[in-house]
Amino acid sequence: MAKSSEFHVPSLAEADTEYAAIESRLAELVEQHALAHHEVAALEDDMRARPAPRIRSGVAELLGDVVDTTLHQRPAKLKDLRQRVADLEAATKIMRDRLKDRRSAASLAACAMVREEYGRRVAKACAALEAFVTANAEAEKVLDSLEREDVGITYLPSMRPLSAFTESLGRYILDAQRAGYVS
Repeated sequence: MAKSSEFHVPSLAEADTEYAAIESRLAELVEQHALAHHEVAALEDDMRARPAPRIRSGVAELLGDVVDTTLHQRPAKLKDLRQRVADLEAATKIMRDRLKDRRSAASLAACAMVREEYGRRVAKACAALEAFVTANAEAEKVLDSLEREDVGITYLPSMRPLSAFTESLGRYILDAQRAGYVS
C-alpha cells in the first residue's frame, strides 16, 4: 500500500461496481427529473401567457381567423409531462432505496480495501502506546523510590497520567490484538 500521506480511502462507488452503477443511474434520473420539471414550468408559463382561443379551431377557420392548433394540444402535453415528473420521482425514490440497500456490501468492500493500511497504522499507534506505558512505568519507579525514602515529592513537578487512561491504553492494545492488527 502507499505511504500514509498518499493513501486514498475509496468511495463506496470505487469499492463496489454495483453501487457505482446505482449511483450513476440515480444521478441520471435526478437530472432527467430536473429537466422534466423545468419543461412543466415552461409549458405552464406559456399556457398562462398565451391562452388557447375559446373557440374550436374548426370554427375559427370558418371565421377566417388564424389559429395556432398547437395551443389546444398543450393540456395533453402538460398532463404527459406531469406524469413523467411523477414517474421520475418514483424511480428516483426506488434508486435511493437500492443505493441504501447496497451500502453495506459496498462498505464491506471498501473496508477490505483499506484493512491492511489501517492495520499498519493501528500497529504503529500500539507501538507508540506500548513505548509510552514502558516509559511512564520507568518514571513512576523514580517517584515510588522517592516515596519509599519518605521524600515529599510535592517539590518535584510530577507527571502521573490517570490510571483510567493507562487502563484504556491497555484495552486499546488488546482490542488491536483481537482484531489482528498486532500480535
